[in-house]
Amino acid sequence: MTGDLPYEGTSSDYAIIRKIFESPLPEVDGQSRLSDCLQLWELMTRCWNVNPLQRPTARMCKTTVTYLPRCTPSPANADHQNRSATLLENLGDLESWKGNLEKSSAYFDEAMRLYQEEADTRGIASVLRKQAAAAYRITDCVKLRAIATTALEHCRTLNDARGIAESSFYLGFSVQMLGELDKALLLLRESLEIRRTHADDAGAALCLERIGVIQRQRGEDQEALSTLGEAVMIAYRSGDRLGLATALNALGYTHRKLSDFAKAADALSEAIAIVRNIGWEGGLATILECMGSVKMQLGDLHEAEQLLQERMLSETIKTQGSGFSFGGSLPTLA
Repeated sequence: MTGDLPYEGTSSDYAIIRKIFESPLPEVDGQSRLSDCLQLWELMTRCWNVNPLQRPTARMCKTTVTYLPRCTPSPANADHQNRSATLLENLGDLESWKGNLEKSSAYFDEAMRLYQEEADTRGIASVLRKQAAAAYRITDCVKLRAIATTALEHCRTLNDARGIAESSFYLGFSVQMLGELDKALLLLRESLEIRRTHADDAGAALCLERIGVIQRQRGEDQEALSTLGEAVMIAYRSGDRLGLATALNALGYTHRKLSDFAKAADALSEAIAIVRNIGWEGGLATILECMGSVKMQLGDLHEAEQLLQERMLSETIKTQGSGFSFGGSLPTLA
């Protein structure tokens, strides 16, 4: 233990780490439940790893802290083959974060089966939202569109505002990536309005980043700069470093498009520092490529070459599966 917190910069991160430090090792009966709970504990302990390539983000650690208390002891005479649907869906979410797609899918499928047997509509909607999040992390837009469409229908039926906001974002993201810009804008603005109503700054920043990208795709460059600037400001305020890096990358890309290479370099440099710190290799490779192009435009060929070489190394590390999965690569920004 170094004595230093693994995350810097926000009081919310400190609260997360304090909860991790204070949480006890779960005591459970039953081999299968013990195995499941120890997976959560093992992930939690990695939140203290000093190596950013092996350390989860604050959001991942918060997810773990939230889910671990649900890993409750089983009675001594319990049927250990029976497994909690809630625990299964949360394990599926964590395996998705870790990049274990097959394990994640298996947990989600089993949780869905249990919820359907119980006719638990809220549980079904919850699994659908987590499945959508898993597809979003690997940018599987066809799968994401199908799951998010179903999730949105369930959340509307339940009048679940936060669920509607989340599902609308995922559906908007997927259809934007598939070229349906007008439909994407409607969905993203709906999500943004709900998130603002509920003071969800991190979610609002994600919506604004996508809206800004769409505005740029439609040739509305000044509107895009304004929207992305707001996304950066709100992401700073929320303490969501992953969202901040994404917004800064989009802002830098837009400045590059407008040939304002100095501002592009500033935004991209900050984004690179963040993704290096959290070990997001997929995002790092994308931003390094854009930064290399900017440095070439500025005439700094030596640094451009170094950046592109680092990009190749980052791609190699990502292919080898080093570290945690924070959503694969950044989405295409062109």
